[in-house]
Amino acid sequence: GDANVARVSKAIIAGAQRRILLADSSKFSRQAFRRFATWPEVSAVITDDELPESARAWLSKVVPELHLVPVAQR
Repeated sequence: GDANVARVSKAIIAGAQRRILLADSSKFSRQAFRRFATWPEVSAVITDDELPESARAWLSKVVPELHLVPVAQR
C-alpha cells in the first residue's frame, strides 16, 4: 500500500545523486499526505510558469535550481 510506496521512494531518494521534483504549480498550494524528502534534499524543481510569485520566491531560497516551463496556450 501507500506505506510501502513511501518506504521505497525514501530509499530511492536516499541513494540518488540528484533529486529533481517535477510537479505542476497546483501541487504547491496544498499539503502533501506523505513526505518523501525534505526541501534541503531537493536539487531542483521543475514546474509550470503559473506558480504564484510567493511560491517562486520561497522555492528560490530553499532549492538550488528552479525551472519554470511555459504553459501552452489553449
